[in-house]
Amino acid sequence: MLEKVHETWKSYATLIAPSWGADDPRHNLATEVRDRLEQMDVLMTDVQRLSEQWNKDIGGLSPETYPAFHELQIHLRLSVESFYIVGWRVLRCLNQPSPLSFPNIGDVRVPSVEKVAEALLGIADGRSITQSMVHTEAGPVLGETAIVIEGGTGRTYPSSDSADMGLFVTAEQFRMALEKAVGDALGEVSRGRLA
Repeated sequence: MLEKVHETWKSYATLIAPSWGADDPRHNLATEVRDRLEQMDVLMTDVQRLSEQWNKDIGGLSPETYPAFHELQIHLRLSVESFYIVGWRVLRCLNQPSPLSFPNIGDVRVPSVEKVAEALLGIADGRSITQSMVHTEAGPVLGETAIVIEGGTGRTYPSSDSADMGLFVTAEQFRMALEKAVGDALGEVSRGRLA
């Protein structure tokens, strides 16, 4: 999912890193962004696989199958929560204030990643997220106990006031925001423009 962003980031970091001193902390930040993007790809693969299994298992749930389903739920939720927290960390690395900022990257924002991760970490207005997860067409949704069911189709979606719009939707927003920010920055750096 993030392969293109990952490759673009590596090209960008390779071009810009020689301009930093040997002890510049941006070397470590750039490496962290690279590694975190790889982690997010692994997490999305896990979430997609676990979501498919969830959809298969939910219809045949019984007292005998519940323990395995509960374990599946734990793994799915862990992967979803990890995606948000790792994504939040990538945004924190990219949005460093000067002199640690990355040239031409600008301010990269993905509000749903930030809101959900900050709630998970307990730093959003001092409140933590409700300890629940529902599964919708938009992907797993954290912190919700209610969903919207589309009339006629039966498709499910998070409510419009949910901080989490579903992991599949959020992951796509994250990918698009980073593709634009890193792609634009690589273009500028390639032309010798550092801002």
